[in-house]
Amino acid sequence: MKRIDITKEKTKKSFDYEWTKSEFHKTSHLTEGFDIVNDFLNETGMPKEWFKNKICLDAGCGNGRYSYAMHKLGAKVYAVDISDTGLDYVKKFKDIIAIKGDLNNLMFNEESFDLVFSSGVLHHLENSEEMFKKLILLLKKNGIIYIKVYEWKNPIKLFITELIRKSFNDNNSIWNFSKKLADVGKNKILYNFLGLFMFISDSAFTNFDHYATPINHYYKEEEIVEWFEENGLKDIKIINPRRWETHKNMIQRFFRGKNGGFIRISGIK
Repeated sequence: MKRIDITKEKTKKSFDYEWTKSEFHKTSHLTEGFDIVNDFLNETGMPKEWFKNKICLDAGCGNGRYSYAMHKLGAKVYAVDISDTGLDYVKKFKDIIAIKGDLNNLMFNEESFDLVFSSGVLHHLENSEEMFKKLILLLKKNGIIYIKVYEWKNPIKLFITELIRKSFNDNNSIWNFSKKLADVGKNKILYNFLGLFMFISDSAFTNFDHYATPINHYYKEEEIVEWFEENGLKDIKIINPRRWETHKNMIQRFFRGKNGGFIRISGIK
């Protein structure tokens, strides 16, 4: 089996396991009291009126929580993912078109979508920038592409995080570690200290996402802006949701990333 196929299979298994274990995230679009629509609008910085009768692609939809949000806003949604477990939840909604697939081999015509949305996916692909270019081809004229990718942090933090990643042999061990790390992350003092040297979150799901997948790329904001500019996209926007902090201090940026660990960016074709 080719290396790229082995990597893809490991990625699929990690996300299948993740959706099985993470009780909140696998049903967050159904959870009473959790407003997934406003969460999605906060993530994207887009007005809710925009989505009515639009055709949208959720490229790497996971459990379909944002597919569900776009559907609730009035869009026709195509949700694509390699995870069988994730797609099981998407299929509960008959009006969302759930497709098992690899983003490298999408079977859509060019200029099919008003919005291509890909959150937390491209940084797990070996050929991230190449896949980004393929997604742009699927956009209609004046269509919008939105991506969310991991942000570059200081090399010490990335090195230690990578060492921890390589120390595990199976998803069950990573999940147990992720849960313990989440408990530690609930202590603000420990969270702030350990966060200088390794990736840590108070969410087991988020920890698992960082430590389980075989590929993690981390990007600087200017790199991703360059992707957008080189492909002729206009009205390029860095989106920082209300709950995320943009760090202005150079020391904070070094340890935490300018945008708090994720780059959320959109542009118009």
